[in-house]
Amino acid sequence: MLDVQTNYMRSLIIAPLLLLFLAGCCRLEKVSVSRFAELAKVNGSASGGTYIGSSHNRAYLEYWKISLISKNGSYKVFWAPLADFPKDVQEQLNAGKNPWASPEHGK
Repeated sequence: MLDVQTNYMRSLIIAPLLLLFLAGCCRLEKVSVSRFAELAKVNGSASGGTYIGSSHNRAYLEYWKISLISKNGSYKVFWAPLADFPKDVQEQLNAGKNPWASPEHGK
C-alpha cells in the first residue's frame, strides 16, 4: 500500500514540474507576417530564426536564443497565417522554398 501512495505522490510532484519545463523550453506563438519575416532574417551568433515549413494554412519558424543567465537558452516556434503573406511569398512557401534564406544558406 505504501508503494502505491509513494508512486502517486511522486507523480503529483513530477507531472507539474514536467509541464513547467515543457512550457518554458518549447512554445508556439502566433505572430504577424511582418514579425515572422523579421525573425526569419535573424541569423546571428546569439539568436537566429529558421523557416521550418508550412501547412495548408500556416507557416512555421523556429527561433532560438542563447541565454546569458543559463547555459541552455530557449527555443520557440512562431507561426503566421499563410493567407496573410503576399502572393509571391505564399507561392515560394507552398513550393517548399525559404524566401528569407541568404543565397549561401538557403534552399
